[in-house]
Amino acid sequence: MTTRNVLWALAAIALILPGQVALGDVTAYWSFDADFTNAASTTGGSAWDGTTTGNVTIDAAGAKFGAGSMKIDASAGGTHYLAINAGLADSASDVTVAVMGWYNVTNFGSNRDKFFLWETGSSFSVSSSVQGGYQRWAHSTTGLTFNDVTGPAITDGTWNHIVQVWNGPANTVKYYHNGVLRDYRYVPVKFQTLAASTFLNIGLNRNKTASLNFEGYMDEIAVLSHEPAVEVVESIVSGAATPVTAADDVAPDRGIRVLETDRLVLVDTILTDDPSGLTVAADGTVFAGRRNCETETQAEPYPVSTSDGGIYQIGAGGNTLIASGHMPSDVVMAANGDLFFTEDFNGKIKRVASGDSTATDWVTGLTSGTTGDVGPVDLIILSDDFTGGGSLVAAGDGLVVDRTTGSIHVWSPDTSEGATVLHDGTGLSDPKALAASGSRIFVADATNTIFTVDANTGSLTALATSGVAIDNPIDMVVDPLTGDLIVMCDSEVEPTKVLRVDAGTAEVTTIVDTLLDGFKDIYDGYFTTANPPQWGHHSNLSGMAFSPDGKYLYLAEQDGDAVYKLMVVPEPSVLALLLAGVVGLIGPRRRK
Repeated sequence: MTTRNVLWALAAIALILPGQVALGDVTAYWSFDADFTNAASTTGGSAWDGTTTGNVTIDAAGAKFGAGSMKIDASAGGTHYLAINAGLADSASDVTVAVMGWYNVTNFGSNRDKFFLWETGSSFSVSSSVQGGYQRWAHSTTGLTFNDVTGPAITDGTWNHIVQVWNGPANTVKYYHNGVLRDYRYVPVKFQTLAASTFLNIGLNRNKTASLNFEGYMDEIAVLSHEPAVEVVESIVSGAATPVTAADDVAPDRGIRVLETDRLVLVDTILTDDPSGLTVAADGTVFAGRRNCETETQAEPYPVSTSDGGIYQIGAGGNTLIASGHMPSDVVMAANGDLFFTEDFNGKIKRVASGDSTATDWVTGLTSGTTGDVGPVDLIILSDDFTGGGSLVAAGDGLVVDRTTGSIHVWSPDTSEGATVLHDGTGLSDPKALAASGSRIFVADATNTIFTVDANTGSLTALATSGVAIDNPIDMVVDPLTGDLIVMCDSEVEPTKVLRVDAGTAEVTTIVDTLLDGFKDIYDGYFTTANPPQWGHHSNLSGMAFSPDGKYLYLAEQDGDAVYKLMVVPEPSVLALLLAGVVGLIGPRRRK
């Protein structure tokens, strides 16, 4: 057993768990047990006491928690709301503010499907509403409106809890629905400054529009000047704590949440701009594609030719450009050290010879798409001991999937051009994820299906998965130690997460969640203040890679400008063998 394996086995025993930052402030808290005063009197104080207008009362029968709730009956017309004459945020880039609370939509006669839960004024730095039966949130900055339009459906007579968080220092926004983190998005630096507010209306919008009045019950509303940790949110939603009795743990500014803690340990975060595609050399050197087409200060349109995109060596020594490239999608290393990467807009595979600093065309003309957003994305090289070869593909061949045509091409790491077709695209919709085990080829597409690909005919067979749903897969790799598929999903309705698909049972479990959703790249290059997004969703191409020995898993977070390095803790049987080797090297312990 080598010294390296001894150290790895010993390190696998000690789980390195991320700590929580402590001591955040609850600016205001309205329990509505008896009145409309701020119960967090030691922080925000009486300045946050509420003043009612219209038919707004304390109602004991309708309480979610405690002795009462706030009842708003808007059936008589006019405006009915709770006014808070204090501002949630000043106009500064380092503002962090969270607003949370329960609400139960109840129709007392107004029968409207569009209303506001709360909104600040005179600018809506924080706003929450229900429109057309769906939850929405919004934030106004000094240059743009961030607005989610794909929230969950809201049913009358049902209690719902929401938390919306603006974290200026971390450049992120979050939205929780009933304790589940649903949105986790990047805020471009140039729109990091939240619009100032001087008052908060609860139950109505900032302009006091009668037709937008909330009707029903509200309870346990709070304003925080920090971002609460997910465990705090969960404790409040469960009823185990209130906003003032819950732990004051603050969420880390950035960072993933590892759920498979018995198998994966976060050991390092590598900062690198806009990573898209990863590969790891045998000596542990990590290479990442950089998808940038422009910086945040450059002009539109999108894409542009000016770019710092390309392939970079990343790690403790910083980021070193290996070769320039236009919006790389994925990168892979051949056994001889050559690097290959895809440029999906250009429809090419490019090669960087080992030790060289220039990327040259290797395979061109993979697609003749005309829409602009076309071309090859995920690419792999089959190992020399791959046993699942056939008449169309063999061990040592390269494979690449084209997301526009759905086709899978075979290419050679040894000879340029000459790509052939393994699968013609029939039955695939926007596939972005391609992987191979020792004997099987896998592809996943936007129908949220993983297929095996026949090496003789190119035909597809759907994998019958169970457990956690696969939602918008954007990358796949195979765990070298277990043969399990590891799938990164960039869901429309929750933050990006990483799943494990058991090699034997095809059962799907979540192993990592809370990665930033894809938005920065498409925003920075296309949307302007004159053409703002409605905060729709953009699929990123972040990527994953194992070290060749299977001891580390790397996850790219494109919008977080980070690559996370996770140590893979061996399964008990493997760990037992490793530890037996450690004990054998150390020798038996003797009594003195």
